[in-house]
Amino acid sequence: MVPVIKGRKDVIKPSSTTLLFVLAAGLLGSGGGRTADAADLGNGCEAVVNAIQAMSTTPRFHWKMTATTTNRKRPSRHEEVVIDDIVYMTPPGQGKWMRMRMTAADRAAFAAREMEQNPPSECRMEQRQDLGGVEVQTYVYQQNLPQEDSAGAGSGAAVSTSKLWVGASDGLPRRIESLTGDVSVLVTVNYDNVQPPLR
Repeated sequence: MVPVIKGRKDVIKPSSTTLLFVLAAGLLGSGGGRTADAADLGNGCEAVVNAIQAMSTTPRFHWKMTATTTNRKRPSRHEEVVIDDIVYMTPPGQGKWMRMRMTAADRAAFAAREMEQNPPSECRMEQRQDLGGVEVQTYVYQQNLPQEDSAGAGSGAAVSTSKLWVGASDGLPRRIESLTGDVSVLVTVNYDNVQPPLR
């Protein structure tokens, strides 16, 4: 579900709460267990979880992700367009649009599982600001993300530090910047005039 960026001899799953919004075909895990609820966290991270869950059920949005690392000359890019129950995506490194069916309920369940498995912590509300004409509230938080070696075996956890821009009027994520080791991830999200890339 989360794109894997290869650098050095490690394979790190970059965060973007993490997106949780990366709905790549063939990467939907079965999860299991009950889903997380924002109130369960009790660590001041309710606003972060609520924003992610709100986006997962939004009928239309378009997000772009760019991941860079010091050991890659070219960044890895991924893009998705959600139109109701259809998700269009460009898997990292391929560049061609793919289409899959995924309902808002499916997206919400996946986001909840991601939040349960990789909950945010050390959350801190920062200043309000203008982002492209939209008033946003910013948050900073951390996640402990699983880290795998080149053979796919677990090798502990990597700490990811992220900053989230949330629309002040609608509570929806607009931008996420995340750093996990030497992997830097930028996600931008647009909700206006979203159209399918394929007809």
